[in-house]
Amino acid sequence: MPLDTKAKRWVAMGLPFPTAPPLPDAEGIGKEDRAALAGVYLPSGVGALSLSLSLGLSPAAILATYIIEGLERMSWPSDNEDWPLYISHMPDGKNVKTICGAIYDTTGISHGRYMSGTSIERPGVQLHLRSRNYETLYIKMENIAYYLDYVRNASIVIDDTTYTLQNISRTSPIINLGWEAEPTRRVHLVLNFLLTLRKES
Repeated sequence: MPLDTKAKRWVAMGLPFPTAPPLPDAEGIGKEDRAALAGVYLPSGVGALSLSLSLGLSPAAILATYIIEGLERMSWPSDNEDWPLYISHMPDGKNVKTICGAIYDTTGISHGRYMSGTSIERPGVQLHLRSRNYETLYIKMENIAYYLDYVRNASIVIDDTTYTLQNISRTSPIINLGWEAEPTRRVHLVLNFLLTLRKES
C-alpha cells in the first residue's frame, strides 16, 4: 500500500532530509563496477551483497521500514500508535511512549574487494527495545526476531526504490542492558543482526 515513507522515516530519525553523496564518475570503469554502483553486482558464485555506496539509504532505515510496513511488528512514531520504532536514536520525555524501540547501524563484515575494485560488505544493525515490563519486552523481541529469521529475498519499496532483503542473520542472543533507576524504572533489550541486501531499482 502506498505510504509517505520518506516523511515518516526522517521524522523517526529526527533529522532533516539528507542529500546522498554523488556516485563516482563512471567514465573509465568496467562493466562490473558500473553494475556494482547501481547495486546489482553479482560476482560469480556469490549472492549479491550490499554496497553501502549504492544503497542510497542506511541499512537501519531499510530494516526499520520492513519491520514496520512489511511485518507490521512496530509503528512509525508519527502514527502515534503502540511500539513506535525510531531510527538512530531513542528519545525520552513525557510525549514519548514508554514502550518503544530504536534501530541503529553498527559494525558489519567486509568481504573484501574483488579484482574489479568492487568492495562487498554485510552491514550490521542493532534493534533496541524498551519497556517497564521485562516479560512483555522479551516476548516482543523474540517475536520480531522470529519473523526476521525467516526472511528470504523479501522486497520492500521505499520512495519508489525497491530493496531486497536476502537474509537477516542474528549475531547475538537477546542481550539485557539492565534497568533504569527510579522513577522511570524501564528495562532495555538489544539484539544484533547482519544483513544481506541489495538495491534493485
